[in-house]
Amino acid sequence: MTNSPLPRAEELPSAEELYFAYRREKIARKQSEQVLQTKTRELYTANEQLSKINLALQQHQNATIQREKLAGLGTLVAGMAHEINNPLSFVMGNIHNLQQYVNILIGVNRQLAALDGVDSKCVQAIYTTAMEQFAWLDFDGLIRDTQDIFAETDEGLRRVKNIVTNLKNFSRKDDTGLSTYDLAVCVESALMILASEIKSRCAVELDLGAVSSMVFNPNLMTQVIINL
Repeated sequence: MTNSPLPRAEELPSAEELYFAYRREKIARKQSEQVLQTKTRELYTANEQLSKINLALQQHQNATIQREKLAGLGTLVAGMAHEINNPLSFVMGNIHNLQQYVNILIGVNRQLAALDGVDSKCVQAIYTTAMEQFAWLDFDGLIRDTQDIFAETDEGLRRVKNIVTNLKNFSRKDDTGLSTYDLAVCVESALMILASEIKSRCAVELDLGAVSSMVFNPNLMTQVIINL
């Protein structure tokens, strides 16, 4: 085994060369650290931007899903309004005819009661027997109550019809054009649609006054009022 010869003094780097090498290595290391920091900042910024983009995409997706749900709901509401409107129409017609028939019977009964040849005691006995389940009413009270029932039923059916009509008009997707329209009608339509939601929270007093007709889309305007 042989030992390698030691370098001679003149072959060793000088102190100046060693210092220069040290400085060069230190500068290179600092530049590497700066590059690493820059890349780290760029990566962090890119990640932040990616997070924002991802959040925006999620919001857009949620909004799209919500619009699709609302569109589907609008179609469903329009179909339900149409289906409700048909039986509602003939129920209102039947109630109207039934009221006329009852009025005829009331008139015939009064004419019979006014005849001299009719035994009033016999008529009274018939009334009493027929009205056993309504003992607290006399015949005139029964007539008044019947007329009130018809009036209240007619009012209730008309309110249902108005609600159905407003829902049907509000859910129409094909009507997106502008027209000359009364803003007060949109306000009343919006309040009728929201009636069940706001009746337990507040009392609404309308003081619309005289409002000139304006050009707008009534469906979109109704949506604005509902949102407000």
